[in-house]
Amino acid sequence: MADPERGGRVETPSPSSLTIPLLEDEAAKGPKAPDGGISWLSVFNLANAAIGAGVLAFPYAFREAGVFGGLAATFIIAIIEISALCVLTRSAQRFSAPSYQELVYTALGQRVSNLVSSFMWIYLFGSCVAYLIIIGDVFQPAAQTLFGASHFLAQRWVVLSLFAVLVVLPLCLKRTLRSLGVVSSIAPTTLIYLAIAILLYGARRVVVTGGIPDDVVLFGTFTGYCKAAPIVVFAFQCHIQCMPIFSELVHHYTKGVNPLDAEKWSVVRRQIIVSMDKVILLALGTCLVGYSLVGAFGYIAIPDVQSDVLSSFGEDNLVMYVARVGMGLVAIVSYPINHFPARLIEMSVLNFFWPLPNPYDPKRYMLRFNILTVAYVAVTLAVAIAVQDLGQVYMVIGSTGGVLVIFIMPGILLLDAAGMLPSRRRTLVSRPWVTSEAEGSDTTERAKPEVESGQSSRRVSESGILVVEGRSEYEEASARGEGSPSIQTIPSPHFTSIPHVGQRPSEESDEAESDYTYLGKSQRSLAALWAFLMIFMGGLIFGVTVWIVVVKRGGMASF
Repeated sequence: MADPERGGRVETPSPSSLTIPLLEDEAAKGPKAPDGGISWLSVFNLANAAIGAGVLAFPYAFREAGVFGGLAATFIIAIIEISALCVLTRSAQRFSAPSYQELVYTALGQRVSNLVSSFMWIYLFGSCVAYLIIIGDVFQPAAQTLFGASHFLAQRWVVLSLFAVLVVLPLCLKRTLRSLGVVSSIAPTTLIYLAIAILLYGARRVVVTGGIPDDVVLFGTFTGYCKAAPIVVFAFQCHIQCMPIFSELVHHYTKGVNPLDAEKWSVVRRQIIVSMDKVILLALGTCLVGYSLVGAFGYIAIPDVQSDVLSSFGEDNLVMYVARVGMGLVAIVSYPINHFPARLIEMSVLNFFWPLPNPYDPKRYMLRFNILTVAYVAVTLAVAIAVQDLGQVYMVIGSTGGVLVIFIMPGILLLDAAGMLPSRRRTLVSRPWVTSEAEGSDTTERAKPEVESGQSSRRVSESGILVVEGRSEYEEASARGEGSPSIQTIPSPHFTSIPHVGQRPSEESDEAESDYTYLGKSQRSLAALWAFLMIFMGGLIFGVTVWIVVVKRGGMASF
């Protein structure tokens, strides 16, 4: 994708084309305004993205931080991560970015985007490998019980291969996350079941002992908090997956809405943000309650709990065996949700080096789509078969990538919205304005979107953004003042078209300024303070992880 600072320009097409064909919602039946309501499919998808193997380590985290200390840490970290998600969704709407990497590119440029995308892909790849390992650990014992320990179908690599090819791959071949809405309800259901089961075990011990047992710590040590914090942080991680979920929500609810109707667009945009805020609060609120119950009562039930709470109950516990199977199903559904943004990164890289002749040709697009999906599943399967314990390396990679995505980048984006970052000038050319001066009319009409023959070259990114390099005859005519559309040059990379369609923004007005930065002047100081807090939190988590792994040499055993 061309960098506008080097002479290129970015032109954004209609809102629907931002997500076609990748996020095309085949199940949509027509235009429908969100009206500030709740998209339950989005709630399930976002909750499923957050719920993973991390919940099984929560009792151990509470063992290190104490019951009350663990509850406080979980609540504080959840609030910060919820705010980070709200920042990401507002920034995504502000820049019309359908993916995390597209958002970073648009807001901060190509170099930062490349760095973040690399960490994102490594993090997502490692997560998918971990989910396959969980699938093998859960379903191989069942295969051994069914066929016998020495049977061919009971071998770990066979079980993993069958699940990867017959179950995981078909889910990954779906073109939209909305199609996973039904199966993704497994994750919150499993979390509720696990929380209730562990709650009963913990409550029974409280009743027997007549209160909190003496061997249960209420507040842990500093080292204990350092060990617990990364577990809590990454258990809530759904920030990468949140972007395509939000993009699909936008695409679904803006179908049939005329982008030239400024009043309607403004209403729909506000309603979408309200709806997504409710999705975030419900999804992560469910996780917060479930994680807190699992952590507190799991620790009370078994004070010397292991890092995997289910293994602490033993293999012959039927109630926990059902929970183990449920976590296996969660891993199956979580794999495609984590694979989805990873594939976006791969498509972006391929389109940069080997662009499709016609990016809107569905046959060529789907061929590349399917090849990348099959290759990704095959490689993660091979790694999961070869490596059964990701160990210390995976913890370091996950911590660095996760911290960057969860805390640091949202903090930087919030600083940008608060006007704290150096201004970079870009050219706003999406839907330029044509004024009919000859007739003395104040009416405006939409300029022709095509660039006529000249010295320009055009490419289309994987998200549908048209990148135009050089100057065309159309722009030369504009520079000569021959009635061509005027091109606005504005501070900061706010070249999205959706917020300004149908109205002529005034750069001097407060209203236009708030349009470009969704924050009022009175909110910016507080936003900047909160942004610095998120960045500090990310740096602290990274430093703590390095300290535990390298200095104390605790490795994964510490977790």
